[in-house]
Amino acid sequence: MKKKTLVSLIVFLLGMCLVGLIVYKTDATEKEQKRTTAQLNATAYGERIKNEITNGIEITDTLQQILISEN
Repeated sequence: MKKKTLVSLIVFLLGMCLVGLIVYKTDATEKEQKRTTAQLNATAYGERIKNEITNGIEITDTLQQILISEN
């Protein structure tokens, strides 16, 4: 009777360890995916800001040329 209980307890503890390992790996993978998504979003946003600044500079240069040509 004692041996059966001990074997059941060991199997249960090993199962819990396995479940804990699976949960840990899943969480680590999910965090890595979130980090990658955040990096991609930051890169895309940076490119958008860069393009808007470039467009603003082009507009400013065009307006400057118009003002110079009118004088």
